[in-house]
Amino acid sequence: DAGGDGDGDEWAEACGWDDPGPQSGLLDLDRIGAITIDPLSEWVQMYDEAVRRLEGSLHESKSVTGAGPRAAKWRAAVGRWRCRLAWLASREDLSDVLAELFAELGYSHLSEYDGDWDDFGDDLRDNY
Repeated sequence: DAGGDGDGDEWAEACGWDDPGPQSGLLDLDRIGAITIDPLSEWVQMYDEAVRRLEGSLHESKSVTGAGPRAAKWRAAVGRWRCRLAWLASREDLSDVLAELFAELGYSHLSEYDGDWDDFGDDLRDNY
């Protein structure tokens, strides 16, 4: 607070932080049209990102990036589970697919957490 009534509104207003823009970080929602959310596209992106990160962490062992049987098994499993993403009905389904992928590849020590456990995706799909 900059000496006002304790809520800091005067200070924010004096600095221009009540107005949308780079200084405040606020978005001008009046300038943004309708926002379309495609949960399935988001989940596919999340799957690809999880695979990319896992490949990056396993790259040093060369187990998934080489030409050996482990790498072939990796590529086959990643592709097979990616094909099943079209069947996802919720964010929780994506977690299940990732858990199955990790288990199939013998990475039982890996887990996936966080995410939209309130599953707003169901509401989005109902109105999509």
